[in-house]
Amino acid sequence: MKKPRNKSKTAKKKKTKIIKSERNNFRNWLKEHRAIIIISVIIIMILVTSGTKTFLYLNFILGNDIIIHLDADKEDLSLVRGEEETINFKIGVTTNPFCAAECGSSFEDISNNKTIDYDNFKLVPGMPITKEYKIRVDDFGEGQKLYRFRLECIGSANLLCHTKGESTSRNILITVGYNLTKNETKLKDDLKNKLLDLKERLSDLATKENEVELMINKLDNRVSIDETKKEFDNAEKEISKLIEDLNVLKKIWDKQDYYELNKKFKDLDINSIKTADLVIKIDRSISDSVFLYNNLADELNKTRETLKETKNVLVLDENLALEINNNIKVFNSVIKSFKLRNDISKKRVEVYSINYSVDKLHESVKSYERKETLKRSIDVDINYDILCKLNQTCVKRPSISERANQTEFELENACDEIEQLKIIYFNMSKNGYANRSIGTIKKYIAEKYLNELPEDGYNNEIIKEILLVYVTNLTADTYDIARKLPKT
Repeated sequence: MKKPRNKSKTAKKKKTKIIKSERNNFRNWLKEHRAIIIISVIIIMILVTSGTKTFLYLNFILGNDIIIHLDADKEDLSLVRGEEETINFKIGVTTNPFCAAECGSSFEDISNNKTIDYDNFKLVPGMPITKEYKIRVDDFGEGQKLYRFRLECIGSANLLCHTKGESTSRNILITVGYNLTKNETKLKDDLKNKLLDLKERLSDLATKENEVELMINKLDNRVSIDETKKEFDNAEKEISKLIEDLNVLKKIWDKQDYYELNKKFKDLDINSIKTADLVIKIDRSISDSVFLYNNLADELNKTRETLKETKNVLVLDENLALEINNNIKVFNSVIKSFKLRNDISKKRVEVYSINYSVDKLHESVKSYERKETLKRSIDVDINYDILCKLNQTCVKRPSISERANQTEFELENACDEIEQLKIIYFNMSKNGYANRSIGTIKKYIAEKYLNELPEDGYNNEIIKEILLVYVTNLTADTYDIARKLPKT
């Protein structure tokens, strides 16, 4: 039993001796390689602490002396007018731990070629900063705006920092799309239709302007329309201004400022309606003047024909003949005045005056012709009836009923018939024929005519007046063909 225990102790002692020997050997190795170990530790520490510098040296070889870190939380925005959005730019640099960076930043509105902000500051690695900007859309309509954030940095050299001093830059482009609000979209659609209507209205107005101008030029040679021409000149100026204003509205439309466009459109729309009303008023005035002028010309032509007809009537009454001549003189004077350039109201008064005068004269002459023709024709009828009774020389003549409804009267023919009877009576007197009972026979025939006169004859009143002269023996006022009558 004692023998194994001794072996165990012996082994343990041997193992302890080996460990002590290895420790002594390691200590001896450390002592022998002490310098190498120290140098290696220093190298490792240098490598750890100067890793960034090594990385930057690598970048330097590639052309970079400093690394910029630049990020934006938003790069694409969609806004409507009046809406605002905030953008944050995070800025950082990577340099040698012993270096810093001198930086300059700018925030630019590229669309308007405007710098919103510019700043200079210093950055050190591991301490980034944030810049905040608010972007607001005040432009009208739809479109896109571009913004740019620009960062440029340069290494700041010192005893512990080696740098070439070359700048490094980074840019971030921000895109802002802006759209119409619902109200603006509705307003845009409404304005589009209104502008199209306004354009069509002005086009029609310009066409009407040309038509009115043609009528004015034609009428102006015959009628004094100076006041109307002044109004038309003003209307022309207004139309030209309206067209210019419409072009201004087109430019505002292109700028998509629909609120301003709506305001100016209202003014232009009101002015266009006023101008259109003015042109319509002038057009009516000119049209009425043209119509009146043509109507007056037609009336003068009718009056001329009426005067010719009146002049062709045989008139034995000197006063009535003088009145005809006076009317002819006045008519010629009116014609002369009508051809002159004067006021349309003057022409109207003169034409209506001569028309009325000639119409009244024509009525008087036709009444005179009717009465005088019937007087002579009935006297001839009576005398032929006398001849028929005295010497059986009978000639068929119109009955008193036919005379009562006679509508055509020619005094000259009636006078010719009297001349023929005068010849007959003259021949009878040469043959020594005479009869003192002619007056009695005339009275008898006149009474017979009165009895045969229809109740509703057209000429009854005149015929009754003529026959009653024979019946009452007022022979001084009759045409006694047996006597020498004055020539007609």
